[in-house]
Amino acid sequence: MKTIEELLAQDIVRFLDEHNNKPMDRRKMIRDEEQSIFALQKDYPKDVQKALEKDDLIQAKKIFDELKDKYAKIPYHDANKKKTFTILEEVHAQIKVYLQKRQQEKNIYQEVQEFESQTLPEFAPVDISVNRIKSLLLKNDVLAAKKEAVQLIAVYNGLPGNQRTPSMYKKIKDIIMQVEHG
Repeated sequence: MKTIEELLAQDIVRFLDEHNNKPMDRRKMIRDEEQSIFALQKDYPKDVQKALEKDDLIQAKKIFDELKDKYAKIPYHDANKKKTFTILEEVHAQIKVYLQKRQQEKNIYQEVQEFESQTLPEFAPVDISVNRIKSLLLKNDVLAAKKEAVQLIAVYNGLPGNQRTPSMYKKIKDIIMQVEHG
């Protein structure tokens, strides 16, 4: 009869023999280790930066996803896992900054578009002309102020009836009185 020690020794030898006879598993283990080393050899932040400089967000996302997949395949106890996570955070930050910058540019563009799409009120030419006349009167240039007043009356008369408001008429009347009293 065999002792417990002999049975354990046989079980251990049998286990090791079975384990050594599985070359596919061993190759897979080596490939996983090589992958974790490879993940650190590629310069992901630089590749993402190049993609973002070309405004190629799709390529940057592919690189980020590739790095994320490699991080997931690294065993928990591997020292490269923490380094890879740090690189993953850096790449994520690069993409986030790029997206924030694009959002700011988009907001500025929208503000400019909104401003350009706004039209001046219908009586803006009248207001502009009134302001010019006031400026000319302050400079004591009565002759130029009278010429501007004549143009102002022509602009006012050229407006459709629904755009001629009482406040506009009062403004014009007041400025003409100022011009006459020069």
